[in-house]
Amino acid sequence: MMDLNQLLILMIERKGLILHLVGGSPPLCKTQENLLLPLTNDILSVTEVKTILDNALTPSQKETLEKQKELNTGYSVEGVSRFRANIFYQRGSLAAVFRLTPPTPQSLETLGLPPILKETVVKPQGLILIAGPKASGKSQTLAALLDFLLENRSIQIVSLENPIEFLLRNKKGVIYQREIGTDAPTYKQAIQTALRQNPDIMAVTEFPDFETTTEVLAAASSGILVIATIKANGVIMALEQIIEMAPPHYQQIIKSQISAGLELAVSQLLLNKKGGGTVLGLEILTGTANVKNIIREGKLQQLVSLMNNNRDQGMISQELFLRNLSKKNLIDMEEAQAKAARPEELKRMSALAI
Repeated sequence: MMDLNQLLILMIERKGLILHLVGGSPPLCKTQENLLLPLTNDILSVTEVKTILDNALTPSQKETLEKQKELNTGYSVEGVSRFRANIFYQRGSLAAVFRLTPPTPQSLETLGLPPILKETVVKPQGLILIAGPKASGKSQTLAALLDFLLENRSIQIVSLENPIEFLLRNKKGVIYQREIGTDAPTYKQAIQTALRQNPDIMAVTEFPDFETTTEVLAAASSGILVIATIKANGVIMALEQIIEMAPPHYQQIIKSQISAGLELAVSQLLLNKKGGGTVLGLEILTGTANVKNIIREGKLQQLVSLMNNNRDQGMISQELFLRNLSKKNLIDMEEAQAKAARPEELKRMSALAI
């Protein structure tokens, strides 16, 4: 029976991206062509899967897994690559998914991200939101931003991640990467500790609860720049999620805090490209005075027309961006409709000459 490192190395040799381990099945590898193929002919038993995972986990990770019935963490094969791991129980037995992470971050230009990110990330304080649904490349965008900062500025960054996906190197700037559950028990405590370390920039990869939300927003108004990722399809949905984490009597305070701190919100999608591959779909909201007023007043749906009417300020709605990709013959409109946050608005806008 192969150990975990051997299976991951074999997956990379087969040009795979994701390894699946579950009892009653051979080790399965998801390829770049979106095919699920067996890595070996050996059917793994429940006991064998448990043995493979037990041998790869630390005692504290095993304890967390036993208590919470799942574990999100990073896993490295020295000299090979790093992987994002999700280990969990299903049908009363252990299973796991390991996703390959590129060894180094790509540049913002390679990822197809707009220049406004570089322009905004040099601000001395405030909030930058990076939104997107699952598997939309948020982690890659965050890593590219942080790597750009480390390359070009003499700054201190504290990055709070669950899990750490990209191991970033100190360059002109220095970074402290803390994995929640391994290096710190909770986001709330990690944020409070980070503020005592006097960072220039703090990165946070989740808004798991109301307490974390209040800490993030307070940090963004404390004289540092906070870059946060959130799982949401579109900037409006991201803002709604943050506001709705608060109890009703506190939501106006959250709106005011977002309004005061927001510098930029970017939402991204990965869409299937005609002829193969993927293409990035974006939505961009900049923290202008009008945007801040709308957020403070809670009239978030007005942001769609505002983004379309203020493209000279770097904004664009998801609908307009997707429509433009379709007009360039890069994606099918059916693909855009299936992944759009507001498919009816996309349909309406596609009929307009904007």
